[in-house]
Amino acid sequence: MKCKFLLLAICVVLCPLQLLSNELAYLTVELKTGSRYSFLLDDYPEITFSESSLIINEEASTSYEIKNVRYYYFSASDQTGLEGNASDLFRIIPLGDNRLRIEGLSGRCAKVIDVGGRILSSVNGNEGCAEVSLPAQRGVYILTDGSHTVKIIQK
Repeated sequence: MKCKFLLLAICVVLCPLQLLSNELAYLTVELKTGSRYSFLLDDYPEITFSESSLIINEEASTSYEIKNVRYYYFSASDQTGLEGNASDLFRIIPLGDNRLRIEGLSGRCAKVIDVGGRILSSVNGNEGCAEVSLPAQRGVYILTDGSHTVKIIQK
């Protein structure tokens, strides 16, 4: 039990450091229309899923229907005017049915971990991409590829 708590504490402490070490500064949501909305990570945006929406910071003005979201990702610059090599971005694409496509994996696999430190899913990536399934039940989960770590709240 102490080991699981210690692992969770280390993850919580290292998650923000991991983002800083990779110089990622923004969370960007890109809609299928091509519109992009970037959120500064220094503001600690909270990503929440409901049955049909992706919600940033629990605000109605930053709520996006999952069916309209192409993907969301983390990057070093504001992506409202995308510059540079888009293939270098860490992207999370909601596929529906509690499934996510991860692009830009730096590690060889993507893992979904619960707050107790249990690995719920581990999927090997193929050319930097993988699909993972989230548990259907409500809760807080951690998605990681070893270099990028994201907290996901399933509502």
